Amino acid sequence: MYRGWLDGVTGTVIVGHDGLLIANTMTQETDAESLGVWALGVYMGTSHVIEKLGDDHVRQIVSQTNQGYLIIANFDAGLLITLTNPIRLDSLLPLMRTITQLVAA
Repeated sequence: MYRGWLDGVTGTVIVGHDGLLIANTMTQETDAESLGVWALGVYMGTSHVIEKLGDDHVRQIVSQTNQGYLIIANFDAGLLITLTNPIRLDSLLPLMRTITQLVAA
């Protein structure tokens, strides 16, 4: 992975399901390790709720902020966390498709 692999992406983090940082392309101003742990907490909480609703697997979580989007995608070895700058919805959907393809490979 390298920074700027897709338009709008400001950085990525890969974190294991155990919370350990595997890789990241974040700037030095971003605490990638903490971001990975926080995203894992969001993922685990959401997974718990989804299980209570009768589904067994969360694939992606998308959060919109004033600074852009946080996308958390699950794959067998952990989570791919992607941060974007503010992008239009018509740019977000292709990005989400690309992330889905990456984590499904």
